[in-house]
Amino acid sequence: MLKERIISGIIGISIILAILYTGGVYWIVFFALLGIAALYEFHRMLQFNYNPSLLLSLIFFLLIMFYNYNNWFIYSLVLFMFFLVIYLVIGYPRINIVDIALSIFPALYIGFALSFVLLILDNSQSFLIMLAIFLLTWSSDIGGYLFGSLWGKRKIAPIISPNKTLAGSIGGVFLSFLVILAFLNLVSLGKYDNVSMIILAVLASLAAQLGDLFISSVKRAFTIKDTGSLIPGHGGVLDRFDSFFLVLPIVYCLLNIL
Repeated sequence: MLKERIISGIIGISIILAILYTGGVYWIVFFALLGIAALYEFHRMLQFNYNPSLLLSLIFFLLIMFYNYNNWFIYSLVLFMFFLVIYLVIGYPRINIVDIALSIFPALYIGFALSFVLLILDNSQSFLIMLAIFLLTWSSDIGGYLFGSLWGKRKIAPIISPNKTLAGSIGGVFLSFLVILAFLNLVSLGKYDNVSMIILAVLASLAAQLGDLFISSVKRAFTIKDTGSLIPGHGGVLDRFDSFFLVLPIVYCLLNIL
């Protein structure tokens, strides 16, 4: 199992880095497919108890992800809301407001997060910015695992994720700081002092941990171990990118504010 995780991890990281470096249409297609796969897994978890519409979710996801490139966004959103209400009225009582809410929220969460990918793509340093985001995500996960394995005793969210500990949380922040400190001193991404990098590491790591816990809470609610099996040894797309979806917008904003 560990060998499978390592091999698929190396292959996956290599593919991601190649796509990030290539940029352009490959970047857009990759993240759009990533979002669609995550949305599909989200709906697989929900459909055992509810009747969310995957089609409506996909349409709303694309509207939100590409809102910055859609001059008719407001009109498209109004039209979408109109059909959403028709769908509820015609489908009632088989379809109710809970189903509609569960059709919208996953698409909003994933689509809005990935809309920042397109904002970053327009930046002249898009590759370095996205690399920083992935490095912060990965370092938080690795630091959390290492510190948690060695010194983890006090649980921070035992009901949602029994393996998450205070030591692991601190380790995620610590390794995130070391990685971003080294990265920003190696590349020309902007002038950031030590205080800015501490803030960046702390908030990015907290976002990574909360993103992970959020998807874990959904899995707990529906008694599911993994969201899918697309990535050997890692489970589904949501299992692997749960932290990334929250780190992405947080780090983008911080890099522009600090």
